[in-house]
Amino acid sequence: MVFRSRNLVVLISIAFFTAQASFGDTSNTALSGGVKRTTYNQGTWAQRHPKMKAAAVGGGIGAAAGGATGLLTGKGVVKGAAIGAGTGAGVGALRKTAIAKRHPIVSDAGTGIAAGAALGLISSGHEHKRTAEGALIGGAAGLGVGLWKNRKNL
Repeated sequence: MVFRSRNLVVLISIAFFTAQASFGDTSNTALSGGVKRTTYNQGTWAQRHPKMKAAAVGGGIGAAAGGATGLLTGKGVVKGAAIGAGTGAGVGALRKTAIAKRHPIVSDAGTGIAAGAALGLISSGHEHKRTAEGALIGGAAGLGVGLWKNRKNL
């Protein structure tokens, strides 16, 4: 059973990393007669939906990291991949918001809180104490990284 779940996590991770949805691009067609081209439906799907792309990439990275954490701690690869995928998707979408771009230190701290809580939840089983400890440690690490990256702007 463990062998099948490892293969499943690998397949899901590969699918998230390599998935690119692109639809027909009509940018090479010539227009005449005073017709203006609108930019509504141009570009790939990922170019038109950057938050969804960030969520998909974050979910793939989170699934891989969560699966590896579940494997190393012995708490379950699929459980770890599921928690990691959800956390990664949330963090990916959160980091693309306008508020996160205006407040990068808070964004880094929030990323650290989410990652720490997920790692604590994956590695602990049913102990919520480890989840809270992971969130505190992750938040402190994220805050430190945010302050270090933006030290010139303080």
